[in-house]
Amino acid sequence: MTDKLSRKKPRTIGSRLKSALFGIRTPSRKTEEVLPRTEKFKLMYGRFREILALNDSVLELIADMEDKLSGRAPFAMEPIYQRLQRATLDVVMIVKNLNQLAEGRYRKLYDTLGRINAEIEKEYTSPHEVALGPLVVPLEQVRAVDAPLVGTKMANLGEVGSLGFNVPRGFVITTSAFGKVLSFNGLWESVLKLEGVIELYGAHSLEHACRQVQGSILSAALPPELEEALFDAYDALVGPDARLVAMRSSAVGEDSAASHAGQYYTELNVARDLLADAYRAVIASPYKPNAVAYRYERGLTFGESVMAVGCVLMLEPRCSGIMLSRDFGDLGADRMVISVTAGLSVGIASGKRGAEELIVDLADQAGLPRSDYLEESELCAG
Repeated sequence: MTDKLSRKKPRTIGSRLKSALFGIRTPSRKTEEVLPRTEKFKLMYGRFREILALNDSVLELIADMEDKLSGRAPFAMEPIYQRLQRATLDVVMIVKNLNQLAEGRYRKLYDTLGRINAEIEKEYTSPHEVALGPLVVPLEQVRAVDAPLVGTKMANLGEVGSLGFNVPRGFVITTSAFGKVLSFNGLWESVLKLEGVIELYGAHSLEHACRQVQGSILSAALPPELEEALFDAYDALVGPDARLVAMRSSAVGEDSAASHAGQYYTELNVARDLLADAYRAVIASPYKPNAVAYRYERGLTFGESVMAVGCVLMLEPRCSGIMLSRDFGDLGADRMVISVTAGLSVGIASGKRGAEELIVDLADQAGLPRSDYLEESELCAG
């Protein structure tokens, strides 16, 4: 499977710069020569003062960016991009005023400014960029390299299946579908603003803003082509049995360097008539206050929250649980901790249900087959 990027982004730094440069009209020397001497002096003085003011503003931005890049405090990228756009236009005006004062002797600065901004453009990734591809992909076709389209969790699950391990059958509603939902309902601007809310007003201000965004997504209409693809994929998956499915989050940045464990939503035992509602609930979950704050504290951008959704057949396990590769009580020990319960382990993950805990010392149990661990639990016996 190959991915391309859909660039549905607003005017970027480079496009704004080109418009600004194209619109510059430096008064000719002949035009200014007809002004009275005092008026000409006032005009030149005004330009000089504007250069000083704009220069102070740009230096303030540079100092602020250096402070943020030091790692002393978290920050959101989108407000930085917006300030960078404004600063770029400020520099254009500095160059313009300088050339007006110096009778055009520094016009080459425009070319230099253009080259600098071309480099910035290479590094700038618009939040509106999502993977362009099918709206729905069968899980058996998914591989790890498809993470931009199907999210990290489903990409890893598809890779595991390709290695011959048993995984539930299912399909993925892609990040391309997510982008279409936001565009179809005009929601891009409102979701992008959340990154700046916590930056400007603090975490306490998130509750109201997040509630509005989530409410908009939960009531959003699905594009007709997406709704058709969703139900066609479900019908092909379950056949005439009308089995229940699980709708699982699979954000682009999920299950990576920052785990996002417990931040996003999963809906179990979903019937056909609730597919669309469950899908909306999952793609709304990145905009909960705690999820927004989690990304902000780790310096993650909006792109990390772009959401694909895995739709997989429900299983009926005898027992299930959660395994941690390290014991939180002693992170230096070579031990795994397995929390296990009868049936589904959703209660463990939500903290609403207790579990039997198994501690596996890997140094002592190196020769023990991994399948034997759970057999030690009375909950899974028999």
